[in-house]
Amino acid sequence: MKRILKVLFSIFEVILILYVIAITTCLLCRNNYGYTQFGDYSLIIVNEDNEEDLSNFQKGDLVIIEDADYDDVSVGDVLYYYDSVDEEYVIKTGTVSDKTGDKKQGLYYFQGVEQSISEKRVIGTYDGMSYHTVGAVLGFLQSRIGFLLCVILPIMVLFIYQIYSLIIMVKEDKESE
Repeated sequence: MKRILKVLFSIFEVILILYVIAITTCLLCRNNYGYTQFGDYSLIIVNEDNEEDLSNFQKGDLVIIEDADYDDVSVGDVLYYYDSVDEEYVIKTGTVSDKTGDKKQGLYYFQGVEQSISEKRVIGTYDGMSYHTVGAVLGFLQSRIGFLLCVILPIMVLFIYQIYSLIIMVKEDKESE
């Protein structure tokens, strides 16, 4: 029975360590605008800040946006981009009405928007990848409280348990001598 518990605890340790690595990677892969980005894909969590602009999705969804090359975007395409509101970046969407420039210094003009958006602020296009409620979970895990409760605290408990196990092992070793 003791052996089974040790194996189960070891499996739990491995899962916890992989989980901590994954969440830490998500936090470390944030771009200049504060959103998680892995290579050509941006992970957008639909929350109360951007729910109005991302009306095609529900609050708590995780939306994956693929980067769009300047050459691949044409008039009429729907693009997602970063816009600044009250000194914070939010996600907005717009239909391209015109574009000028090139890959290095492209400008997009959107229907109903009186400003042009630089190529640097464009996230990309939506290609159908979204996951319901995963965004709410990921948002909580990336928050300060979520990181504390679901990463720091379990690692601390695991560390204390390992120290306890080491002390017990040394104590048993001394008793057997």
